[in-house]
Amino acid sequence: MKTFPASMFLNAQESSSSLQIMENGQMNFRFMTSKKGCGPEMWVTSPFNKTPKKCISLVSNDYLNFTRHPAVKLAAIYGIEQYGTGASAIPLIGGHHDIMRCCKLKLSIFLVAALNLLWFLLPVPQLTARHY
Repeated sequence: MKTFPASMFLNAQESSSSLQIMENGQMNFRFMTSKKGCGPEMWVTSPFNKTPKKCISLVSNDYLNFTRHPAVKLAAIYGIEQYGTGASAIPLIGGHHDIMRCCKLKLSIFLVAALNLLWFLLPVPQLTARHY
């Protein structure tokens, strides 16, 4: 006779309680729908609440709302018009693209400026001291 581990019973119990929550009309976040895309605030509907409700989104990576900023939208449109929407292979296979060279240059300028700032903020003895 085969015995089943207790964890199988617990998983079945958890699934059953999840289904019970749905049947009771309580919220299940997998069924929520945003009407305006991601952002710090979202208009949300669900099978249990048909009227859109304004909510604060704590799960969006757009909490600063940059995706809706006019300058970001214009830059995205320019990028699509200039380069299209397709992806490219790594430089070893597909060669270098001018947009990547531009991004790398701007990033390196930023990093050098950040390192220079760090250099001036750190005390000189800590920079020159040897640590054993």
